[in-house]
Amino acid sequence: MLAAAATQLEAEAKTAGTNTKVIHRSVDIVDVAQVDAFWKELATQNIVVDVWVANAAKFTEPKPLLELGVEEVWPQVEINAKSALYFAERFYAQPGDKQKVNMPFPIRIAQ
Repeated sequence: MLAAAATQLEAEAKTAGTNTKVIHRSVDIVDVAQVDAFWKELATQNIVVDVWVANAAKFTEPKPLLELGVEEVWPQVEINAKSALYFAERFYAQPGDKQKVNMPFPIRIAQ
């Protein structure tokens, strides 16, 4: 599925007259070591990512937190907040100033 999406995006970029290169990788975004390895691999290849689309999320049925329990809620926090923030930090730490982030869901901190 990932390879097919990348192929389609690359074809659309070519149709639009750009030489955009689409790189697809599978990374466990909660695993900080995998995320670090991903960005190090790109840096080693002198690849700078211009656009990052954050499209990973975990949701559950709407219930009170105590009813869901920590085993259900904590993975959502790690995927929906921690991993998105860490990935964004690594994205912005790249050399250059063209990076753009598209986060399809807002991150809100309740007060």
